Amino acid sequence: MINKIAAIIGTTLTVSFLLGVTFTLNKSNMIGWFDILPVIIIMAAAIFMMMIEVLETFDIHVADALAKKFLKKK
Repeated sequence: MINKIAAIIGTTLTVSFLLGVTFTLNKSNMIGWFDILPVIIIMAAAIFMMMIEVLETFDIHVADALAKKFLKKK
C-alpha cells in the first residue's frame, strides 16, 4: 500500500516538475518553437515511461495489452 502511495506522489511531483520546465522554456522570448521541440519530445517520452511504470505497480500491464492488440499473429 505504501509503495502505491509513494508511486503516485513521486510520479505526480516529477510530472509537474517536468511540465513546469517545459512550459518555462516555452514562455521564453529568446527561445523559438523548434528549439523547444526536442525538449517536449524527451519530456513526453519520460512522462509516458513513468506512467507505464506506475501502472505496472498497480498490476495493470499496458505493454502486454498493446502487444496483444498490435502484434496479432495471423
